[in-house]
Amino acid sequence: MLYNHFICKHLKLEIIKVELPNKMQTHVYPLSVAAIYLQKLLNKGRLKLHRLKLSNDEWLSLITALCNPVRDKAVTPNPYFFTGDYRVTVAKALPIQFENNISLEVLVLRSGEYRIEHREGLKSISSNPGWLVQYSPSKAKVFSRLKLSTDTVECRIITDKEIRSMYALSLDDWLSVWEYFAN
Repeated sequence: MLYNHFICKHLKLEIIKVELPNKMQTHVYPLSVAAIYLQKLLNKGRLKLHRLKLSNDEWLSLITALCNPVRDKAVTPNPYFFTGDYRVTVAKALPIQFENNISLEVLVLRSGEYRIEHREGLKSISSNPGWLVQYSPSKAKVFSRLKLSTDTVECRIITDKEIRSMYALSLDDWLSVWEYFAN
């Protein structure tokens, strides 16, 4: 019942058309939608009585795995550093145009918080877009020195044509990253 309420409330969720082994076609929700649903249940304390008897940390690990099923191709932040809270939230894209053909897409969350996607923030300073996502313990030390937040926020941008999913840092974190590259 709760699942049906969740789906009805979020009618613009991403749907994928798949073909089953018996050649029948159907529409399914991606694993990330299951992760969003589980995250909402976890936040409301409704998974405490689940028959799997998982701890909150175990549920969080499962939710993270559902969001990132293919680790070798993932564009998630470096897991050696970004291990804090994991949130999935809806955001609106706000394109900003600066001088010298520099553009930046700022994400506005429902809470009023502003964030910038990893590749977008690095692209704006002509830096390697993979710098934040490289799996490296030494890079994690750099992030620690910059005093970046360890929280991972996945932002969902819903348009008429698609649902884009991206990981984003706060504006304060970006100021630290940009200062690092300026020096």
